[in-house]
Amino acid sequence: MNSTPPQRSWRRKLAIAGASLVVFFALAEGVLRLAGYPRSSGVRWIADDALGQLPAPDQGWIENETDRAAGRQPFKIRINSHSLRGADFPLAKSTGEKRVLVVGDSLTFGAGIDEEEAFPARLEAALAERAASPTNRERVHVINAGVNGASSWTYLRYVEARGLAFEPDALVVAVFFGNDMEPERRLPRLGPAWFENACRRTATFDWLFALYFKHGWKRVQAWRSGKSIADVEAELAAYTGGAQSVHAPEELLASWRRQAFPSLAALGELAQRRALPLVVLALPSYVVCRAPKTPAVWARWRDELAQLGLDVIDAEPWLRELGDDAWLDWDHGHLDEQGCERVGRGLAAELESRGLVD
Repeated sequence: MNSTPPQRSWRRKLAIAGASLVVFFALAEGVLRLAGYPRSSGVRWIADDALGQLPAPDQGWIENETDRAAGRQPFKIRINSHSLRGADFPLAKSTGEKRVLVVGDSLTFGAGIDEEEAFPARLEAALAERAASPTNRERVHVINAGVNGASSWTYLRYVEARGLAFEPDALVVAVFFGNDMEPERRLPRLGPAWFENACRRTATFDWLFALYFKHGWKRVQAWRSGKSIADVEAELAAYTGGAQSVHAPEELLASWRRQAFPSLAALGELAQRRALPLVVLALPSYVVCRAPKTPAVWARWRDELAQLGLDVIDAEPWLRELGDDAWLDWDHGHLDEQGCERVGRGLAAELESRGLVD
């Protein structure tokens, strides 16, 4: 009596298992597409081997329907060919054009507000207004390189990988007194960028990501940082809800020196080697500006950035004078139109006083 050779048996089992997975995936994909996945609302993202992820290029105008569902006015977004917010522009500068590259996170991107309200756009408008003779002056183009979720450890990589190609005449790095000081973190990757981007176009990936964002990311963050979920939520509240930090000032400063300051110092060294003027725009959190006076930890943070040899512009006085929360968006974590207007005008004056946009 002949029996099937073991090697052939295993191959057959693997083939059956593979076929079963393909059928299961096809069924799941069909069901999820009928359920509305992948979702068309909001910005689409792509994986990037150097930077983790970026908005997908050439997205046109988008209205975030998630905001409408939450009872908020949806804001309009367009992503150009460089994966940046705003109108498209050629990589090479035109004759007489000057460029200011603003690198930052969602506060720079302008989360919650329209394109022309984000502070880089306000900066460009303020520079145009301040020009004594706009027709005879060089045009200053402000490039909004804010990326939602970016942090201090990504800014150096962004400038090296993409920013220098824009030929900036000045570089502004907007550092938020909050999650910008966190250690390096990356979303779990499925493989090389080309493979993950193929997966991202499926309904199954979009459904799993929505599930992770709704239920899993706090648990993952707690596990990776060795903290409890309650600590993660408390830190999030400190950044966006006006609560005090769960950490003592000296503990915060020690972690920043270890986690964030080396990346910012390296960025300063890169700019110096390239003879590229660099300023660091220090953006305060809600907690800083609602305190009766400037908190000591903010002053220490700002001063230690200056001790790294960085030219620091402090936005706290500009925002404090607007009042307790007049400069805040709905989530108490992002700048609203008034806050962006104040930052744009203040930054324009500072850049002109340094001779960076003459």
